[in-house]
Amino acid sequence: MVSTTPKPNSFDSSSSSSSSPSMSGLSANVALLEGDKQAKKALVLLLIEQQTDKELCDALSPGNGPRLPLQIDILSGGLTNYSYRVFCSETDKYKEGDGVLFCKLAFSYALWSPTKEFYDSARAQDEMTSMAHFSSCSSSAVVPCAKPFVCIDIPNEDKDAGGDSKLLVTEYTTGFDEQLCNQVIEGEVDPRTAQHIGFALADLSTSDEQNALVDFNRYVAEGYEGCFIHIGETLGKVLADDDDTSDFKNLLKGSHDVEDLVSKIAASYKRRDCLVHNDAHVFNILCEGKPPVEHFANFGATGQVRIVDWEQCSYGSIGRDLGILWAFPVASAINLYRLQEADDSDKVLKWIRLTWAHYSSKVRSNLATGRASSSESEIDLRLKLALSQSIGWAGTFMLMMHTMSFHFDLLSEQEDDVATAEVRSACACLSLLFIDWGFGEEIQSLSTDDMLTHFVKLVEKARTHLLIRPRVIRRNTRRLSVLRETGRRISDAGLSQSFARKCESAAAGGEWK
Repeated sequence: MVSTTPKPNSFDSSSSSSSSPSMSGLSANVALLEGDKQAKKALVLLLIEQQTDKELCDALSPGNGPRLPLQIDILSGGLTNYSYRVFCSETDKYKEGDGVLFCKLAFSYALWSPTKEFYDSARAQDEMTSMAHFSSCSSSAVVPCAKPFVCIDIPNEDKDAGGDSKLLVTEYTTGFDEQLCNQVIEGEVDPRTAQHIGFALADLSTSDEQNALVDFNRYVAEGYEGCFIHIGETLGKVLADDDDTSDFKNLLKGSHDVEDLVSKIAASYKRRDCLVHNDAHVFNILCEGKPPVEHFANFGATGQVRIVDWEQCSYGSIGRDLGILWAFPVASAINLYRLQEADDSDKVLKWIRLTWAHYSSKVRSNLATGRASSSESEIDLRLKLALSQSIGWAGTFMLMMHTMSFHFDLLSEQEDDVATAEVRSACACLSLLFIDWGFGEEIQSLSTDDMLTHFVKLVEKARTHLLIRPRVIRRNTRRLSVLRETGRRISDAGLSQSFARKCESAAAGGEWK
């Protein structure tokens, strides 16, 4: 559903765009951005007050009781959108049971850009379309995605700032209090989440109705091409650095052609096999919070998840979702092993295998019984392609983590910088092997069981290479996720900020750092 806001309630971009911080001044302008989020709260409340959509109104008044006063607080927000929680209460403190909504205010420009660079706010409508499609095709009793209610157009008075802004309003997913990455970082991953995620990604990629969306959100693909160019440039600099004697450089120099490597990645990215989420990493999956210590439990009651940030959903490579899902867990498994937490490392690898088991079983079931049923041989070929592409994309996302310097800093802390560098180098080397093998031709001659076995063996070889002390030696204290300890959440907005800084440095002729 699309709603258009009357002109009097148009979006005043002056508090954001006219004083938009330059990329070099982002750190100094955090307070400015925080103040702008506060300023936009009144606009969001006004827009919600005007809505008449029945499901939206019911969400604010559970039990059909009288609606209490609207309240709002800030959840998160970066450089292209702000996120809010709108709820009904006599006080400004949200409590479970209150009528509540999730609201994302999407801008038509990036706040980091001093020139108000256009950033199409149509992505908010696309996100709503994606969520609605997934909700309709999911076979789960509890759909692992928030229900979208309305996307509101907000006319922009500042015509220099591009198009109109939009407010996406969805169900608020109560009870999903943290990102799945926390479990991955600590090496205690709820195995039940593997089934929910595997089934969800399988349903999305095999839905009977997806053919109607073959051209949906196509412009999204263009945004990543610069990343692949940057990967090639970064690898070229590694090879040209005579002082670099790392295992990563030696592997790259000895058996990999940079141009061929980047071509493989780009070719896979241009594939249009099926509908994919396109950004399904463990930071975009919410799970139940860890119970209090006195409950003597590692996980929540149900093991359910919610997949968020659907704005990049489009047709793409059949293995992109699983590969991106696996990348950070592989890095964490290697990091935990270097910390002598071998059992926890094994648990993460087991979780990865479980996601494939549930995904493949669901794909097989869906395709055998769908509107256009497939033969066993056709399903086998599809699953072989899916797994090989997943391995290649796990490598690609790990290589992006390495060359663009994100997510590695969130792993459990090593004892010193040397150990940290060893883990990162091991992950970088493994990324090359995944890309070369997963996107290669030789892998297609293997069964999916053999592919998965070899994939795990590559990880085990990489982590064993780092083991410099006896396996029986273990740390006395568990490494906790810094995100859980600080209450932080990582979003793509944070990555955008980081990427903006790097772009500015590179554009000025400096180093990408």
